Amino acid sequence: MLESKKALMRINLRTWAIAGSLAVLLAVSTLYLTRPASPSLITGSQEMAGRDYPSVQAPDPLTADEIGYRVPRDRIKAIDAPEFMAPSEAGWVPERMPVIGVTQGRDLKAYPIPLLSRVEIVNDQIGGRAIAVTW
Repeated sequence: MLESKKALMRINLRTWAIAGSLAVLLAVSTLYLTRPASPSLITGSQEMAGRDYPSVQAPDPLTADEIGYRVPRDRIKAIDAPEFMAPSEAGWVPERMPVIGVTQGRDLKAYPIPLLSRVEIVNDQIGGRAIAVTW
């Protein structure tokens, strides 16, 4: 009786292993067969280039006329005379505010990144030297 129980258990494990393998094989086959087709296979052309779509020739480079600007040039004005406050006066500024820091000897200045994201450039002086801080 014990031997027949072991044989039945062996058959069940073997059956489960075969069924699991077939399920995995079926899933992989289904994913492979239903993947999107390459555009070159759909259109029959070789116009697309890139790692996934090898082409006979490289795409045409952009010209200056094809590049558009969201903001016309010189529309974002620089800050030319920034005003600073002592750290003791800046209690409303969060402790972990991201800044660009500049040091020259004992002179230290911090330019907040959120401000620079709107202004993009600050013309300033530190230690008697002219600097431009950009973001």
